[in-house]
Amino acid sequence: MTYTDQMISFQQIGSHLAYGDLYKIEIDGVVGCAAIEYVQKRRLLTKELLIPTDKMGKAVETIAKEMEASRYHIRTPAFWDGLPGSYTQAFGMIKWYDLGLHSKYFAQQDAYLGLGFD
Repeated sequence: MTYTDQMISFQQIGSHLAYGDLYKIEIDGVVGCAAIEYVQKRRLLTKELLIPTDKMGKAVETIAKEMEASRYHIRTPAFWDGLPGSYTQAFGMIKWYDLGLHSKYFAQQDAYLGLGFD
């Protein structure tokens, strides 16, 4: 998916209001990105962490090392199982009324709508 510079700027302004920003994350030569904000003084919300799933664990470690917090909430694409000891919680859902469209979507799932636009 492609976002315009205007859309990215819109999200960045929202992140700045919550003492956060948009971040580039590089793990083992693979580049990803994250929209990160503080939801309370010591609680960090990664609204989106977009990097291949095999790099997610190291990306979460990097965020924790670089941005101190007492609690971390990490939103990731639904197809990642999470870290050992973590829990998953549905954040958004799609209810399929047309099973043909459902099958078509999952057969061609090559994009994920990222960035936690407010």
